[in-house]
Amino acid sequence: MKVLKSSIFFILFSFLTFNVYAEGVFDGIYNTNPNIGYAYLKENIGSVIVVLNQTIQDDLQWNAASGNLIGNAVRLYSLIGYNTTVTDVTFTSNTTFTATQVSCVAGKRTCLFPNGTTFTGTKIW
Repeated sequence: MKVLKSSIFFILFSFLTFNVYAEGVFDGIYNTNPNIGYAYLKENIGSVIVVLNQTIQDDLQWNAASGNLIGNAVRLYSLIGYNTTVTDVTFTSNTTFTATQVSCVAGKRTCLFPNGTTFTGTKIW
């Protein structure tokens, strides 16, 4: 009986102290076309965070954005980075997306693309 109680305690303790995080189906690292660097994407219960990094003339530039996933689409609003952007993203599969730059307001750097530019992305990891 003592072994059974110890086993039950161990199982309950394991469940109470072990955090489980489900991966979103779109989570991953994507490369883009045109090449704007890598997009690191993480989704958790409908909230999406994306960090985009790119190297231009040996200068690392980056931007972080977030939005709410509705079905297979998300509108990303920049949180911090070199520019203030709004981007619409539609996942065309679990490993690909299309994105359109809705707006970009220059900050520390000039905007690289005009508003309306469309990008595609492919998951590489």
